[in-house]
Amino acid sequence: IGPMFRYERPQSGRLRQFHQIDAEAIGSKDPAIDAEMITMLMNFLKSLGLKDLHLQINNLGDLESRKSYSKELEAFLLDKGNSLDSEIKNRIKKNPFRFLDSKDPKHQELIKLAPTNESFLDTDSLEHMESVKSYLDSSNIPFSYNKRLVRGLDYYCLTVFEITSENLGAQNAVCGGGRYDKLIEELGGPETPAIGFAIGIERLLQLVSESTIEESSHSKNPEIYIISLGKEPMSLSFQISNQLRESGIRTELSFDGGSMKSQMKKANRSSARFTLIIGEDELLSNSATLKNMSDSSQEEINLKEIKDVIKEKIQN
Repeated sequence: IGPMFRYERPQSGRLRQFHQIDAEAIGSKDPAIDAEMITMLMNFLKSLGLKDLHLQINNLGDLESRKSYSKELEAFLLDKGNSLDSEIKNRIKKNPFRFLDSKDPKHQELIKLAPTNESFLDTDSLEHMESVKSYLDSSNIPFSYNKRLVRGLDYYCLTVFEITSENLGAQNAVCGGGRYDKLIEELGGPETPAIGFAIGIERLLQLVSESTIEESSHSKNPEIYIISLGKEPMSLSFQISNQLRESGIRTELSFDGGSMKSQMKKANRSSARFTLIIGEDELLSNSATLKNMSDSSQEEINLKEIKDVIKEKIQN
């Protein structure tokens, strides 16, 4: 959280100096973490009492897909945009994606006719997006798939998202973000996948009543760490993690799979009080294994009773 300064000319709802909340998840390519970031964000905004919010998502593909699409988009805009002034055309040459972000009513008709990036997406990108959409559906997070949502910054790839409000006027974006799997590498670091979002605090204050904000006194360690052993168990674990969080239980989810041993190491590092283990065997028996991390005792619990059992354990 901190102050930021905008280079371009300020306008209504966009201040020269503003304050921003950023959140990043660094080190995982798992599409479940994309969905978790978005779900966390939507639940946070919901907890502030915000209404009339709309979540839009898209997939930009990998950087090669984005590059090919950028060339076609630039050619279309410069060919069809005869009425555009020279300043706008220069912006298009630098980054045609930014034109798709334009809120100018004069640009909307051209944006509607512009090509989308669907034909440039490879199989991995399409599978990534379908997984993200599936996880959001399982969390009952409503969204629309906007083929022209790009986010203007050059480093975005794969998942991008934006949340808008009907109560903010023309500059209606509350927050947004996306994946930037190559950015850390471009800045001199190792190849490191990452996803993040940013919220403008001034925008939030336009929408939220001060009385809805309460300071949390909870510790930062999770109470439950969920381990998934397989693709189907991961889908179920994602749903359970959201149910537990909605009940006020601090929950962390293991991403990227791995062996039981490697995931238990992560559980130990998290300092969670309990670890919930869900694998193929547990799915067949409609149960999960709950392990007490302080004394290593464990027990089988019915999937339907997970929330109630964990609540009771935590309170004791």
